[in-house]
Amino acid sequence: MRKIFMSLTAKLCFYILTLTVIIFCSIAFVFNKYSMQREEEQASRYTSVLLQNMVQKIDRKLTDVERSVAEAVPEIRRNLSNPDAMMGLVRDMVWKNSMVIGGSIAFEPGYYPEHGKYFMEYVTLDSHDNLRGKHLGGESYDYFKMQWYTEAKKQKQSIWSEPYFDEGGGNILMTTYSLPLLDDEGKVFAVLTADVSLEDLVESVNVMRPYPDSYSFILSRSGTYLAHPDKEVILNKTVYTRAKDLDNEELVQIGKKMIKGQRGTLRLDIEGTDVLASYTPLLRTGWSICCVCPYRTIMNQLGSTAMTMIVILLIGLVLLMICVRWILVYATRPMVQLANAAYRIAGGHFDDPLPEIGTKDEMRKLHDAFAHMQRSLKSYIEELTETTRSKERIESELHIARTIQMSMIPQIFSPFPEWEYLELYGYLRPAKEVGGDFYDFFIRDEKLFFTIGDVSGKGIPASLVMAITRTLFRIMSGSYTSPDKIASMLNHAISEKNDANMFITMYIGVLDLNNGKLTFCNAGHNPPLMIMPDGVCRMQSVKPNLPIGIMDEFPFVVEEETLPDNTAILLYTDGLTEAENINHEQLGETSLIEKVRSCSGMNVQEIVEQLQQQVTVFAGEAEQSDDLTMMCMRYHCPSNKKHNDMKNQELVIRNSLGESTKLYPFLLNAGNDFSLPTSMINSINLALEEALVNSIQYAYPEGTEGTISLSIQYNESSRTLTFVLKDQGKPFDPTKVADADTTLPLEERPIGGLGIFLIRQIMDDVRYEYVDTSNILTMTKTVE
Repeated sequence: MRKIFMSLTAKLCFYILTLTVIIFCSIAFVFNKYSMQREEEQASRYTSVLLQNMVQKIDRKLTDVERSVAEAVPEIRRNLSNPDAMMGLVRDMVWKNSMVIGGSIAFEPGYYPEHGKYFMEYVTLDSHDNLRGKHLGGESYDYFKMQWYTEAKKQKQSIWSEPYFDEGGGNILMTTYSLPLLDDEGKVFAVLTADVSLEDLVESVNVMRPYPDSYSFILSRSGTYLAHPDKEVILNKTVYTRAKDLDNEELVQIGKKMIKGQRGTLRLDIEGTDVLASYTPLLRTGWSICCVCPYRTIMNQLGSTAMTMIVILLIGLVLLMICVRWILVYATRPMVQLANAAYRIAGGHFDDPLPEIGTKDEMRKLHDAFAHMQRSLKSYIEELTETTRSKERIESELHIARTIQMSMIPQIFSPFPEWEYLELYGYLRPAKEVGGDFYDFFIRDEKLFFTIGDVSGKGIPASLVMAITRTLFRIMSGSYTSPDKIASMLNHAISEKNDANMFITMYIGVLDLNNGKLTFCNAGHNPPLMIMPDGVCRMQSVKPNLPIGIMDEFPFVVEEETLPDNTAILLYTDGLTEAENINHEQLGETSLIEKVRSCSGMNVQEIVEQLQQQVTVFAGEAEQSDDLTMMCMRYHCPSNKKHNDMKNQELVIRNSLGESTKLYPFLLNAGNDFSLPTSMINSINLALEEALVNSIQYAYPEGTEGTISLSIQYNESSRTLTFVLKDQGKPFDPTKVADADTTLPLEERPIGGLGIFLIRQIMDDVRYEYVDTSNILTMTKTVE
C-alpha cells in the first residue's frame, strides 16, 4: 500500500483530487454566502417595491378624497345663507368620489340660531349604495368633542383622524378627513368632513404577499394596529402591548421606527420565526405599513440549488478520480522508460537507443532533450574549448547589466493603485548601455519616500555607484524619516571609501500623503519644477547643499513645503536642461518652463512623454550626450482612502524593438508581487518576448508609430496568470500558423511556426480575437 502511494501517479492523483475538492468547497462556500446575501437583498428590494406601490396607490386614493372635499368648499360658501342647501351639497360631494362612504358639514354652536346649538348635515351610503341623509348633533352625538372636529378646529388645517367607530353616524370603522372652514376673520365656523372606510384598505394590504406565507400590517400614529392577519388585534392593541404579550423587544424597536415615519428593512425574530420586515410610512396620514416575510421561505430556493450542486460535485469527483488515475498511468509510462535510459547513458553508454515516443507533447520534448544530451556529452570536450569573442561577450554583459539596472528602477505606473489621489510616472534613458541616473520611490507609514539622482561620470562606474546609492537609499529610508538624515547617512556611507572621488547629486523628498506636507533635502541637484493648480510653473526654492560623497559629516539642511491640492512636481537630471542640438545649444531652464507650461491639463505620464518628445525634436540628429531622467508626480488631497490588493499590472510601449527591453523588468516586478519563482518568470519571458517582438515588427506598417499594451491579471483562487497582448495594427491571427515540425532536419524545416510553437509549449492556453480594430492575443498560464 505504501509503495503504491509513493508512486508519482498516486501522488499526482491525490494532489489533483485534494486541490479540486478544496477549490470546489471554497467556491461552494463563497457562492452560498454570496447567494444568501443577494437573495436577502433581492427580497428586500422586491418587498420595498410592493410597499411603495401600495403606498402610492393609497396616497392617490386619499388625494382624490382631499380634492373632492376641496372642490365642495366654494359652493358651500356661496350657500351659507341657506342652511337647507347644505344637505344637498354634502350629498353631491359624497356621490362624486367612490372612496367616500360618508360626509358631513358640522357648524359651530349656534351658527344657525333657528336650528339651535347643533347643526350637522351627514350623508352616508347604505348597503344598496343609496345615499341617506341625517341631521346629527345633540347630547347623544356631541360632535364638538369628537377628534375629527376638535383637532381640525384647533390646528386650523386639514387633518386625517385616527381610526374610530362612529356610533350614531356611519356606524362603521372609518377614518375621517376634516377640513376646517374659516371666515374672513380667520375663525373656524364649520368643519367639512369625508369618511373613508378602512375595510378596503385592510383588504388591499392583506392581499399584498410577496411570498406565500408572508403578511402585512398597518400601524396608526399612536402605534395601534389598523390592519393585521389576526383580526383580534385591530384597534384593540398597539405594537407595544403586542410586543409585551410576545415578550419581543425587537418588535418594539421596529414599532418605534414605524411610528417615527422611518423606512427601511430589518431582520428580526417574531413569535420564534426569523423574518425580514420591510416598512415604509404613509406620509399623508402618519400611518406606516410593514410587510413581514419568513427568512426560511426566502432561502428555500437557494437550499435546493445548493443540494443539487453537492450531488453534482460528488458525482464529478468520482468520475474525475477514475479519469485522472487512468490518464496519469498512461501519460507517465514513457517517463519510466526514459529514466531507465538515463541510467544507461550516465554509465557511459552514449550510443544506446532511446525509447520511441509517438506523441508530440511534453514527452516528445523530453525525449528530444535526452537525445540532445547524448550528442552534447559526446562533443562536450570539443565545445568546451570554444568561447565567445570578447566583443560579443562584453556586449552581452552590458546588455545584461542594462537589464539588471533598469529592473532596479520602478517601471510600473501607477505603482500604488490603493493611493488613487497620487499620480506618479518616471522615465530613464541612459546615454550609453548603462548610466548613472536613477530615481526611486516607495510608501512607508503613509508617506511617499522618493528621490532622483545623477552620479558623476557615465558608463559602468557610474552604474555601479548608482546601484549602490539606490540600495542605500532604500535601506536608509526604511530606518529614517527626515530627508536630511537620509542624506547624511548616504553621504557618510559613500564618502567612507570613495577612492574614485565620485559624487552624486540627489533630491530626497518625503511627502505625507494625508496632508500634503513635503519635507525635502537637495544635495546639489537641479531644483524641481513646481506646477501649481492654476497652471503657474516655478522652480522650487531650495537651499544649497554639497552633493553626496564630497565631504563626510557635511550638515545637510532640510526644508519643507505644504503642497496645495492638484500640485505637480517635475524632478529631472541635467540631461534634460543640458540636452544639446547639433549647434551645441542647450535646452535650458527657461525653455523647459515654457514647455511644461504648454502641458497644462495633462496627467503626469503625458507631461513626461510630451517633454521626452520635445527633447528629441530639439536635439534632432545630435547624439545623446548625457543620461535623461524625469519623474513627475501630482498630489491630490485625499478624501477616502482605498487599499486594494494589486492583482493587475500593465505595460504600454511603442512599436520599437528597443522598447522590448522593458518586458523583463516588468515581469520581474510582477513576479515579485505575485510571488512567482524565477524559473517560471524566465520561461514566461521567452513566450511573451516572442509574441511582443512579432507585434512590434509586423503589426504596424513600416514607418508608422503605434502602441502595444501587455496586461497581467492574476487570479488567486484559480492560481492562473492571464496575459493580454493588444495592438491596433493590421489583423493577424498567429494561432492559425501551423507549428514547426521539430522532427525534421534543420535544413528541411520551412520558415515560420517556431514562435507560436514556443508560445504553445510554455503557455497552457492561447487564444486570439479581433475586436474593435484591435488584435487581442490572450495567453493563460497556471501557477504550479
